[in-house]
Amino acid sequence: MMKIRPIKILLLSALLGAAGGLVGCGDNQEHKTLSLLEGKQFNEAQTLAQEALTKKPNASFYHAVMAQTLTEECVRTNCPKTNPKTLTKIRMHLEKVGQKVILRDDTPYPIYQKIEQISERFFTIAATPQSYAAYVKKALPANAPKGIFLDAVETFAYHQLAQGNVEETLLLFKSMKELSPNTTPAVIIAAFVTDLLQKDLFFAKKIAPAAEKALIEKPLRTRYFINALPQIGLSQAKLQTKKTPQKTRLSVFTALMEDPFKAFGVPHLKNEMALKELAQALTQFTKNKNFVAQFDTAPKAKQTLWRLVLQHNPKSQEVWRTFFPEMIQRITPGSSLAFIYKNLDLATIPTNIVIENNEMLIKKAATFLEQGHNITPLLKEIIYREDAQQRRFDQAARSLLDKALTAAIQKKDYANTILYAQFHPAPQNTLDLGLAEVLETGLFQLWQANSFNQMEEVAAFMRKRLHINISLDIKLINFFKDYLNSAEVAAQLQTDTPAPLLKPALQARVDLGPKMEYIRNRFIKRPDIIEARLKSLALELEGLYSTANVLYALQHLFMDENLDDLIATSIKTGLVKDTTLSAPELAQTGLALTKKWPNKISTSFVVSETLKRIQSFEDAQIVWAN
Repeated sequence: MMKIRPIKILLLSALLGAAGGLVGCGDNQEHKTLSLLEGKQFNEAQTLAQEALTKKPNASFYHAVMAQTLTEECVRTNCPKTNPKTLTKIRMHLEKVGQKVILRDDTPYPIYQKIEQISERFFTIAATPQSYAAYVKKALPANAPKGIFLDAVETFAYHQLAQGNVEETLLLFKSMKELSPNTTPAVIIAAFVTDLLQKDLFFAKKIAPAAEKALIEKPLRTRYFINALPQIGLSQAKLQTKKTPQKTRLSVFTALMEDPFKAFGVPHLKNEMALKELAQALTQFTKNKNFVAQFDTAPKAKQTLWRLVLQHNPKSQEVWRTFFPEMIQRITPGSSLAFIYKNLDLATIPTNIVIENNEMLIKKAATFLEQGHNITPLLKEIIYREDAQQRRFDQAARSLLDKALTAAIQKKDYANTILYAQFHPAPQNTLDLGLAEVLETGLFQLWQANSFNQMEEVAAFMRKRLHINISLDIKLINFFKDYLNSAEVAAQLQTDTPAPLLKPALQARVDLGPKMEYIRNRFIKRPDIIEARLKSLALELEGLYSTANVLYALQHLFMDENLDDLIATSIKTGLVKDTTLSAPELAQTGLALTKKWPNKISTSFVVSETLKRIQSFEDAQIVWAN
């Protein structure tokens, strides 16, 4: 059932007072009729009114009573559908009423407020806004104050929207358009909200300026609109994710609700009071399980809603005490807490809340440290404010960080050592515990993991903060040399057959991965350093044709103008030493190689080496055929 608005309560009180005053004076017929109406004896009241009208056909009070009792009957029977003639009868009586009805003691009888309250039951009981619209259009005369009926539809529409009943809301807004011209402020707003619920934002923003003006003119409408914003945001999120499935409802909703006034094209509605009302509306929707369940993951959605509430009203102690403990309880090791205070003005958070939140962070960090987890995400979110025991929390965080760094160094846990050392305000105090050695190990581990940016950060940290004399370039050259000598590289380049050398150059190319790419960029002005290491690899790698293969497969990394000579010399050395090749095989392979390096490997060399291996007449025939 819809709640009766305060203005209606006042009107009813005035009416009851007026009726009470009439008990002792005036027309007995009039008093009796009023008593019957108050006792909901509508049939009896109607009978008295009909009798009175036979004597006084133009008595406005009794025409009003007829309109009121017939409206009761109409709502009860849904007469717009079952007996439309009743609407004509109501209209006929209201035309006799005029603008107002005055009782015999000069008290006004608010007939239109009364029939409006009765007709509202088309929404609350019959749930038929179409019947309400038909009633207003056909039962009310031209001079009736239809504004109060339009207000009732609007009020109930927003009530439905706040409950998440979007379809019912759209029906109510549609009936408003049927009751009043499109230029009416209430209808303009109804059309605007309808577009927000059903269409792309582009369409809604076309009428947003007019809707914004209409909302500003009547603060009550603004409050209704703000209370409906979470549901409007959800409806828009559903529409947008249908067109862009890669997005989630929650992400779209969050983006819209961070500043819905700007997002929906009504920026002038935004003020401190509006933000508080928006925060309150979001709070109510957070408690609505059906609303929360329409997002991708309910727990995350609830957290996001609380987060939005605080963004718009960071002073709310009640919300902080609901939201923050739940976040701390749910936080998992290694996950960031940065979202909690994102876009919040930390100075606006109440002092006692800052203290309470910091205490929870310190306690959780201590628990994580005991369990061996990273505590920096928690320490990063401590708010240091002079009015919130700043010194105490600074000391508590420092104490935890000392323990964490010491433990990481003792365990030779390079990852956490790097993490805590970079976060620590005075890490040089722990150098004597072996910090430098662990960090140097960490540099190599980061190289191994291809985490080059972090490796550079750690090296810079060691030089600048710890004042350790370290050259990253020298270490990189050693790291690179070890990499080239690794089994991983050998597996790609080592060969005892000439087959890789017969491949086209692009097919034969070997990619040595991100380490090679990083080293090339790091020493871009000193390519000779890279060439020297690659030539050493070529000479030292086992395999008859490995030297030639390294030079051929990695020729894109060399700038040596004599590279083809080196390749050819290596190939010839490999052919001479390759005793597994028979004379025919050598002839066939050798001639193929002369075609790839015609000016470097001569046919006479191939012939000479082949002749040395002929062992039979058949060998000779095959060789000379080649």
